[in-house]
Amino acid sequence: MTRPGDDLLAEALELSGSFELDPELIERLRQLPILRTVRLDRCLAVDDSVVEMVAKVPQLRDLDLAYTSITDESLRHLAGHGRLKRLRLTWCTQITDAGLVHLQRLPLRRLDLAFTNVTDAGLEHLRVLRSLEELNLSSCPRITPAGLSCLPAGLKLILAE
Repeated sequence: MTRPGDDLLAEALELSGSFELDPELIERLRQLPILRTVRLDRCLAVDDSVVEMVAKVPQLRDLDLAYTSITDESLRHLAGHGRLKRLRLTWCTQITDAGLVHLQRLPLRRLDLAFTNVTDAGLEHLRVLRSLEELNLSSCPRITPAGLSCLPAGLKLILAE
C-alpha cells in the first residue's frame, strides 16, 4: 500500500482512518494509470462527492468504503464502472435498498453489506449480478431466508451474527 506523495505508479492507495482528505489528491487519482485499489474505510472525510471523484479511476477494481457516511448517491456514481470487482460497504448505514439498484451493472465478485440496513427488497436488485461470488450480509437483521432465496445458486453467503 502507498500513502499520498508516493510513486505515481502505485497500484493501491491506503487512506484508511484519515480525518482529512486533500481534494486535489482525490481529483488526481484518476490520473494514476495502474491504480486498482483504494481504501477509504474509517475515513471521516469520505462523502458522496469523494466517491464521485474516486469512481473516475479507470482501473479501479477494489474499493473499501466501510464505516463511512456515504449514501445511495455514492452507489449511483459507481454504477457505470466496468471494472469494479470488490466493494466493501460494512457499516455504511445510510445505504438503502434503493441504492442497491445502482450495483446491477457492475462486474462485482465480492460485495460486503455487513451491518447495513438492507432488506429482502434490496436483495432483489442483486439477483442479476451473475459474476458475484461472495456476499457478506452479516448482522443485517432485516434479511430473511425468503429474501436470500432470490439470490443466484452457488453464491457464497456470509451470514454470521
